[in-house]
Amino acid sequence: MKTFLTTLLLALIAVFNLHAEALMSVPVATLYHNGDVTQFYGSNALQDAHAAAVSGDIITLNSGIFNACTITKGITLRGACMSTTPEMEEQGMRNTIIQNTMRIQVPSTETQTLKFEDLNIYNDIYVDSVPHISFTRVLTSHYLYTYAAINNFDAAQCSFYDVSTSNHDAATVYSFVNSAIAFTNYSLPYHVNADHCVIGSLYASSGAYDGVFKNCIFTYYNYSNNSLPAGCAANYCVAISRNMFSRCTALECKTASMSELFNYNYSSYTYGCFTNPLTEEAAATYLGSDGTQVGIYGGILPFTMMPYNPVVTTCDIAGKTTVDGKLKVQIEVKSVME
Repeated sequence: MKTFLTTLLLALIAVFNLHAEALMSVPVATLYHNGDVTQFYGSNALQDAHAAAVSGDIITLNSGIFNACTITKGITLRGACMSTTPEMEEQGMRNTIIQNTMRIQVPSTETQTLKFEDLNIYNDIYVDSVPHISFTRVLTSHYLYTYAAINNFDAAQCSFYDVSTSNHDAATVYSFVNSAIAFTNYSLPYHVNADHCVIGSLYASSGAYDGVFKNCIFTYYNYSNNSLPAGCAANYCVAISRNMFSRCTALECKTASMSELFNYNYSSYTYGCFTNPLTEEAAATYLGSDGTQVGIYGGILPFTMMPYNPVVTTCDIAGKTTVDGKLKVQIEVKSVME
């Protein structure tokens, strides 16, 4: 609760420092550093905020479109939301989009985790170097390439268009929870741990030697060798191809057609951004090891596009004070905690 109130207070501070009309039309990056708040404006606001930040700082981006920059510090980069539903739009919520190619070049000596939260990253992401990285409610529309040996890679409630790697360091474990993912590179990461995920495409000629997939759905395959490699474990998973589990160690795994699982039969769908809910019947039939439905809407962290941190959706500040010196302010805040 203390963290929530602190974050809410910081969000309100940012609002009071910015005219309501500008809040809706101008990209704004707000840098929080040791209790100080600094704001940067315009499409290059993220670049300017990152240049002024140090590791451990928080940069928040309002809804809008920002130019990407090369990330070299262990910061937290937080947007308004990754995407919206019609209900969220009715509440005044809009997403934060980062455009242009992003490079991540955080030194291997960095102790702070680089965190991305509630963002739509529209172009390619190249991870050249980073020891610790996490994604929470992040939507990617292009490729995420990792070249680095990463000590910790964690993703929750994300939708990844494609994840590819050329690094197979034994210490790098890719952990995904309640996320939609595609792996279309010629080899998977050697170590994948996925729980309650939807795997949209899987090109697995090698790699994933000790990958563990629990309570997952495999929605599509388009290559003859498309199956989990030997050495993998699949527990309580569902796939539309019987071949998916032919080489791995499988426990309580099943097959089903796309039409049985989802309201829409995307038989040629290849990528990971498949976030449709299961049909009522499928949600009650295909259960994971924890007794909840397989896929991204089961488990203890069901997929959502609502941000965890508070987002100001309404800001009405009177142009002048009343006769007794009071200022009339109306603020409305939304978050997944409601």
